[in-house]
Amino acid sequence: ISKRGTDTLNILRKGPKGFADPDALLYTFVREPLVQLSRSKVSAADFTVTGKDTVYNQSSMLYAKFFLPSGFEDYALDEIKDKAGEQGTAVFRMSFIVDKNGVADSVKVIKGIWQAYDELYLKAFKKAKTKWKPALLNGKPVAVRMFAEAKYVSSAMIQPSNVYSSQGDEFYNNGKFDVAVQYFDAALKNYPDNETNLFKRGICKLRLDDIPGALADLKAVKEMRGDLQVDKLIEEYSK
Repeated sequence: ISKRGTDTLNILRKGPKGFADPDALLYTFVREPLVQLSRSKVSAADFTVTGKDTVYNQSSMLYAKFFLPSGFEDYALDEIKDKAGEQGTAVFRMSFIVDKNGVADSVKVIKGIWQAYDELYLKAFKKAKTKWKPALLNGKPVAVRMFAEAKYVSSAMIQPSNVYSSQGDEFYNNGKFDVAVQYFDAALKNYPDNETNLFKRGICKLRLDDIPGALADLKAVKEMRGDLQVDKLIEEYSK
């Protein structure tokens, strides 16, 4: 912990060479009520009017909160697990509205996977429709349109990948980057979209002076998720 305040907390995570390492990460946490209360103005693009109800769009400062800390997506995936019986990977996307009373409804599947999976996901959604805390705007509860995305990976793919990942992590943490790369290669062969393994393999390649290979992995991670650390590394090593 680098700094602790009444409403904020700063945590510094050291890099391979300590806290002064360029790869060290600084996390800043702010109490959630302050984040939502800080938003006092909205534009026409922030909401729609449905009948007599105003529905705001989800944003980084305006959102409904699921009752579990891990979030709705993890809850739904835990409910489904491998019950759909398919192998491979796919992405499921949907939207829904959490009203000012904390009830989720008006679900719309934006991108389904296959019927059995979609039905199981929607069943999990309906089971937890009253398990939300409404979004707050200027301290008052409002209806908000939320979006959920879930990446399905069958156990037949992820289990072999986990074995290679754990072995790669061991060599990575011990600074044996040449060996770690081989294990991350094997893990990614089974599960190509694992962004954590891609990122770690990219760092290994940086340590081994394989800059083109490292940039390819880091850019693949950037395509999957926005990450300030990844952006900085790409910018630094693209010069």
